[in-house]
Formats: sequence, C-alpha cells, structure tokens
Amino acid sequence: MNADELQAIVEKVRSSRSGKKHRVAVCAAAGCLSSGGEAALAAFKAAIAEAGLADQVELFGTGCLGLCHAGPLVQVESGGDGCGEPGRICRCMYQKVDPAAAVEIVREHMAKGKPVDALRIPEDDPFFKEQTKIVLGNSGRIDPGVNLIIATGQNNLAMNKTVAQIARHFIDGKKEITEGRLNRVEAGIRAYDPCLSCSTHAMGRMPLTVRLVGPGGEVLAERSRW
Repeated sequence: MNADELQAIVEKVRSSRSGKKHRVAVCAAAGCLSSGGEAALAAFKAAIAEAGLADQVELFGTGCLGLCHAGPLVQVESGGDGCGEPGRICRCMYQKVDPAAAVEIVREHMAKGKPVDALRIPEDDPFFKEQTKIVLGNSGRIDPGVNLIIATGQNNLAMNKTVAQIARHFIDGKKEITEGRLNRVEAGIRAYDPCLSCSTHAMGRMPLTVRLVGPGGEVLAERSRW
C-alpha cells in the first residue's frame, strides 16, 4: 500500500463521517459480547434504520470500555442539538444495554435529543473518576474494524516524505548510491519503525533496496543490502 492509497482511505473515512450527529460505539470486547453485546449492536442497527436516522448515525463495535460487570456498554457521542444542548458535544455511557434498551436509546437520545438517564453511568462514577486511560485511551472513539495493519503501514506517508527529503539532500545531482547514502535512507526509516528495523537486524542486516529513478521512469542507479 502506497501513500496515495492510504490517503484515499483517510478521505473515504472522513467523507463517511461528515454530517453525522451521533457516534455510537457498542463494546465488542469479550465481557460485553458474553453478556449480549452482539444482540445490542444488531438492535441498534435495526432501530436506527427504522427511525430513518442512518444518515445521521455512525454505528460501530469498539474495544473494551472498562466497566465489564455493567455490560453490554454503549457510548453515544452527540454534537449540536443531538444531545439537547446546541453547540455542545456530549458523551453518554450506557450500561446493561439489551435490545429493548437499544431501541429506547435510539428513540429518545438520537431521535429526540434526550439522553436516557435511567441507563446512564454517571460521569463521576468512582470506577472511572480516578482513571487515566493510556492503552485504551481511544477506545470508543476509534473503529477497530480493520482487516489488516501491515508493519510500517501506519507511518508510510511520513516515511515517504522523509526518504524524499534525504534523497534531495544527499543524492540530488549524483548518480551513485554509496553505502553512506544507503545508511542515511535506513536512518530515516528507523526513525519511524525501530521495532521492525531491529527485528530484521537480529536476523543479520536490515534488507534494503534503493533505486534512483529518472524523470522518465528509467532506473539510473540501484543498490541493495541483504
């Protein structure tokens, strides 16, 4: 996957989220799934469609939301008049959300802008109040529906820009790729992906091929290290 393909994915996701009033994250971790999370997600999907809100709601399964004994947990993030308070973004955490509760949340919170207080976990709940989430800091915000994350893929765009800067500075105007210039390119990659670089070094040397390509696409020089 190259930088253009990654950017296309970014734009597609941004486009799919534009105009949404609500983001509904249904916990899909083991604890919530074992207590009926999958049925809750299906109920949300059906109720949102029935209410004609599909173009206003982003619905997805997410990672652990924390309070496992109160599952299935559902986090609803609403903006503007979506939570009954124009100009404010509100985030509600709902507990023990079975299919009937999912329908009620759609009808009251999403359709009318009235959070269902009887199902909400208080914002000052002792379990969450003293926590600073690190590993799970973005749980409920990021849709984990990813088929595959290839090593270095998440940094591909930045690495491409770095390698381009290195090439302009150390190779521009020269037709020979020396060992030193190869090392400069490797250093640029290692800055973003030290784990993969070190793991390949453990097997010997970091495999690397650098090609110098002319404006017409012709290969002017090439150097490999294996």
